[in-house]
Amino acid sequence: MRKHITALLCVCLSIPLLAIPIDTLQISSLYEQAKAADDAEEYDKALAMALSALSEYEKAPDFVDSLLCDITDCVGRIHLSKGDLEEADAYFRKGLDLRKQVFGEGSVQVGKSYNNIALIHNEKSELDKAIETFEKVVDIYKEKLPPNHKSFGIVYANIAVANVRLGKLEKGNQYFREVVRIDEMLFDSNSMELAIDYGNLGSSYNFLKQSEEARFFFKKALRIYENYPNEYFINKSILFNNIGSSLQSDEKYNDAIDAYNKSLEYRIKKSGPTGPRLGYIYIGLANSYSKLNKHKLSIEMLQKALELRLLHFEKENELVQVCYNYFGTEYFHLGEYDKAIQFLNIGIKNFTENNNKRVLPPNSERILSMLLETRAKANFALFKKHDKTNYIQQSKSDIERSINHLSIWRNLLEDKSAKSLLNELHFSVYETAM
Repeated sequence: MRKHITALLCVCLSIPLLAIPIDTLQISSLYEQAKAADDAEEYDKALAMALSALSEYEKAPDFVDSLLCDITDCVGRIHLSKGDLEEADAYFRKGLDLRKQVFGEGSVQVGKSYNNIALIHNEKSELDKAIETFEKVVDIYKEKLPPNHKSFGIVYANIAVANVRLGKLEKGNQYFREVVRIDEMLFDSNSMELAIDYGNLGSSYNFLKQSEEARFFFKKALRIYENYPNEYFINKSILFNNIGSSLQSDEKYNDAIDAYNKSLEYRIKKSGPTGPRLGYIYIGLANSYSKLNKHKLSIEMLQKALELRLLHFEKENELVQVCYNYFGTEYFHLGEYDKAIQFLNIGIKNFTENNNKRVLPPNSERILSMLLETRAKANFALFKKHDKTNYIQQSKSDIERSINHLSIWRNLLEDKSAKSLLNELHFSVYETAM
């Protein structure tokens, strides 16, 4: 994780003539343990430590200090990492209220809380709200910080990611270039900040299909990482995952597999064989094997991804349904249409069973559309094989439903050029709250 944005400074506020009514040393120790577990992607352990620290404040409910603000945000970050967006949002908003009490309405610390809330909007695909909230952070920073302060780089990077997800690729690239400009003024040429943001800028160029520019910045990042052979495994994993995505886009699938395996190696070094983010890498490997027509190897990778996602997420989570769609696609390629439909049925059922909402979250609408489209293809293949009208009727029904959900997704995003959030490309800054 990006250390300079995850570790907030703990400002010790003096309380004249009054004894502090809690054991701050014990609380600080629990908080440090929580951060260490969070960095190692041991989220359940991290959450237990952070909540234990918070429980100490219950002994003095009227006592508020900067450490309470930090721990509250830490709990929010952990929930965000676990995909518990409502819980994360609640803690981030509580952190905002606490920071207003401790630091004042227009303080830099309050700006950081708004940044966290904007990340929740981003995760919920409420991208316009995310950008609006990030811009509120920029307004606060402009009042309080010098124009090239590193905090601008952090929020500009998050604005860049939101714009990329809206399909505004040029604008996203513009913000990432501004981040790198600030970094090159502030940091040493071998700094981790530059390595991370060179990687992000490279990914931005990859979205623009400018592969040479993308590889130029990926190589600059790699040269910096070579100076840290035993550190920053998560950051290295993210970079190699993005390199894999870039190579896959250029149809260099064997090279992409090498990059994904390198990403896997670094991620396992840091978070072990069951880390929640490993699923993304296995999906990347599955896609590359699929393009090489190695569908059985692809299915092996998908099985690993599905096991991890079911371990870390509820079965209704959209990331789980992505796996079921990929399974359906791979078995379709193998000509095992009935088996493809079995997996697709699970994904569709998980989205629609016990769901009383007329409209799903935007990205779920997109994934459901893909599940239905893939099932329609499988049923059409069965129709051609067996010449039974029930298959073609189901295929037509699924196509109609797929188009409907795709239309809903586009309307919800209010931008028909929006890119699918199924893309497995990651930006380092986006993985963490402040």
